[in-house]
Amino acid sequence: MKEFFIIALVHFLSVISPGPSIISITNYTINNGIKNIWKYALGIALAQSIYIFLSLFGIMQIILRVDIINKAFCLCSGLYLLYLGYSLIKSKSKINIDLPDIIPNTKIFKEGFLITLSNPNVPIFYSSVLTSFINSSSNLDFLLLISIYLMIATFTLFYLIALIFNKFRNKIVGYMYYIEKVFGICLWYFGAKLLLHFL
Repeated sequence: MKEFFIIALVHFLSVISPGPSIISITNYTINNGIKNIWKYALGIALAQSIYIFLSLFGIMQIILRVDIINKAFCLCSGLYLLYLGYSLIKSKSKINIDLPDIIPNTKIFKEGFLITLSNPNVPIFYSSVLTSFINSSSNLDFLLLISIYLMIATFTLFYLIALIFNKFRNKIVGYMYYIEKVFGICLWYFGAKLLLHFL
C-alpha cells in the first residue's frame, strides 16, 4: 500500500507540472469551453496507457535504450510540437464565449492523444516508475492495479484541470490572443529541446 501511495503522489505531481498536455487542454478549454472536453482527456489518458503498458512489460525500457529509435522519436515529437506552437503563435481567431466552435469529436480525441503521445516525458516517467516495481515485485495483480489506477487518475486529473480553467474562462478569454502566443512559445521551447537532443 505504501508503494501505491508513492506512485499516486508522484503521478499527481507529474500531471500538474507544466508540459505540452497541460498547455493543450488548457488552450482547448479556453477556446471552446467544457463541452466534450472528456474526449480530450480520454485521448490523453489512452495515449498514456500505451506507455504504461509498454513500461509494465519492460518494452519501453528497451526502446529508450535503442539510440536510433530514441532519436527518431525526439525528431518526430519535436517537429510536431513546433508545428503546434507555430499554429498558436500565428492564430488570430476570435473566441465566441456563448457559442463555442463545433469541432468534430474525432479531432477532439486525436488532439489530446497526439499531444501526449509526442511528449517524451511521459514514457520516461512511466518507464522509471514502473521499472522499480517490476524489479522488486513479481505480483502481476499489483502492477495491473497500479496501471489501471494511473489511466483512470490521468483522465480524472486532466478533466478536473479543464473544469477549473473553464470556471475562469469568461475572465481570461479577452487575453486569449496573448495567452496563445505564450502557449505557442512554450511548445516551441519543448520542441526545440527535443530537436537539440536529436542533433
